[in-house]
Amino acid sequence: MQALRPIRPLSDHLINQIAAGEVVERPASVVKELVENSLDAGATRIDIDVGDGGLAYMTVSDDGSGMAGEDLGAALRRHWTSKIAEVSDLASLSSLGFRGEALASIASVANIEIVTRRRSDAHGWRLTVAPGQAPAAPQPHKANVGTRITVSELFHNVPARRRFLKRARTEFLHIQQLVRQLAFARPDVAMSLSQAGSRGLRLSPAALGADAARWRSLFGSAFAAAAHYVTLDVEGVSVRGWVGGAAQADSQSDSQFLSLNGRYVRDRQLAHAVRLAYGEAIPAGRFPVYALAVAVAPSAVDVNVHPGKLEVRFADVRAVHDVLYVAVRRALEGEPAAQLADNIAETARDYAAPHAAPAIVSRAAPPASATVAAQLGTPLALIDDLHLLFRAGEHVYALDLRRAWRRVLASRLAVDGVTPVATRPLLIPERIASNATLWRRCSPAMLSAQGFELDDLGPAGQLLRAVPRVLPELSWSKFFEVLFNGLAAADTHDLRESCAHAAAMALELGSHGQPSRRLLEQLEQGAAAGGVALLAMAKRVDGELLAQADVPHD
Repeated sequence: MQALRPIRPLSDHLINQIAAGEVVERPASVVKELVENSLDAGATRIDIDVGDGGLAYMTVSDDGSGMAGEDLGAALRRHWTSKIAEVSDLASLSSLGFRGEALASIASVANIEIVTRRRSDAHGWRLTVAPGQAPAAPQPHKANVGTRITVSELFHNVPARRRFLKRARTEFLHIQQLVRQLAFARPDVAMSLSQAGSRGLRLSPAALGADAARWRSLFGSAFAAAAHYVTLDVEGVSVRGWVGGAAQADSQSDSQFLSLNGRYVRDRQLAHAVRLAYGEAIPAGRFPVYALAVAVAPSAVDVNVHPGKLEVRFADVRAVHDVLYVAVRRALEGEPAAQLADNIAETARDYAAPHAAPAIVSRAAPPASATVAAQLGTPLALIDDLHLLFRAGEHVYALDLRRAWRRVLASRLAVDGVTPVATRPLLIPERIASNATLWRRCSPAMLSAQGFELDDLGPAGQLLRAVPRVLPELSWSKFFEVLFNGLAAADTHDLRESCAHAAAMALELGSHGQPSRRLLEQLEQGAAAGGVALLAMAKRVDGELLAQADVPHD
């Protein structure tokens, strides 16, 4: 048995090497840290040159703000930074780097040379440092405005770490993929990548949505030509980018680009939302191809949960997940981007509006989508915010949106309990509590036949893991509350009809009493998918357009 050593502090050099194990995994990790520093410095152009796949050297040059000579030594000190000063700064981070450990960690396992100059300085400064040594005093040096950092002989003082690196070509491909991800996250910055002076990637600034050479270079011409453009702004969440069709799915995930607030990230929840939007169109073992930039308020996301800042934590992950799902789903279905943004924005305004007494006739014109026109004719107005008034031929009709949507849902839910029901998993399973009597009347086995997947938690109730694909995003706690209340009040029941009624009511409860737009939206989708004739559900009201009594409620 090894004798216990006394407790003692670690040396700064050993602390930095331990930190390097988290921050510096391979040459691509070094390039990521240096490029992010350049972006934080306000660079508009970043040039990256590597030798021997980064094993010999990596040089990152930018035209950013540069550093003062007296700051060079401080930049190499562990946990010294100019990007945060107070604990409160962590709540709304906008810079890519903020820990102040990258350069110190890199300097513990490689040689570093920094050449920098501010625009206001007559000359630049140069500083060099080797592992285990104190930095040399900065010296005046000829330099362009900006900063150039060269990292050489990575892991030469840690042979065990260097043995785990791959061949030079493999390491270069990792760097190339990283630069592509960073270039997508920051399309406003020109970037280039070369190996031993031989330039392989040159990217000019471009706007998301533009048909630019930058995007063809990053994604390939085939994807750029066939991808669906996505643009959506709703409830503080913005989504921009492109998604490829199911036919463009790849056997690797290398063609998946995802950024958050200009930061390249890997996030399972967001990836799940995108994959879910494809449904069953992509078989197992294949990966959807997409390039999506998500933006939220800095205070709504915590980026300080991963040493390499690749993973994040959202304050409301479900909201971001659902907005991304809707954006991708509708882009794949071919809805024009402008119409998509308008529809979702209007829906969001409806959700946020306070409950008010319904008017007999809505002042706003009803939404006139292609589905309504094809199924019903010309929309005229909304009555009581739950009935659509429309003209078909020479007659005027009223359609009860709630009743019609329930009938559409009931027709699409399982009938015989034998035919398999397509389901979609929930990102976050929900616990459903109820008493034993109601669970006997509506057992998990009965719900399973309708497409609900539940795990028995004993006295704690049931854990809902998946729901029927035909149902939209709902508050499932409200859905089951309405379902169980209906079952408790009825002597007999049709579970299919009860589920349709509960879905309609849960949709209304989540709409603050103004469900018309969302009901109509779901009705259009359901009728189109199920081949249901909406006109057959409408009531003719010729000559009595404003007679509220002739438009009965349920």
